[in-house]
Amino acid sequence: MSTHRNAETVQQEQDRIAALVADATASPYLIRPGSPLDRVRTDREADRHARASVQPADRTDNLAPGDYRRDDRVELHPATDAWMFGDRYGAVVLIGRKYVHVLMDRSGRTLKVQPRNILGKV
Repeated sequence: MSTHRNAETVQQEQDRIAALVADATASPYLIRPGSPLDRVRTDREADRHARASVQPADRTDNLAPGDYRRDDRVELHPATDAWMFGDRYGAVVLIGRKYVHVLMDRSGRTLKVQPRNILGKV
């Protein structure tokens, strides 16, 4: 008798799962549409999408590599090692897709610097 009951329970569970899978409005992970959990998930997805759409240039107000020209005078950001060693100013010698190459005044070295590590034009 208990075997028959378990078979009925298993069949009911399989029917319930099949109905959820067949239902076009069922959301993934068996969360009912419109439930509080569904709203939380969509809020998280919206937040993730908003964070992904922000470009690095939007996060910082620094210039992009294309905004610099050859022979522009620039100052490095104080967080860079070169700035702490006294190499604060230099001239742009090459502009790449990701980096700006700066010929430093004090040391004479050419540094490959990301635009976010340049304080600005001088």
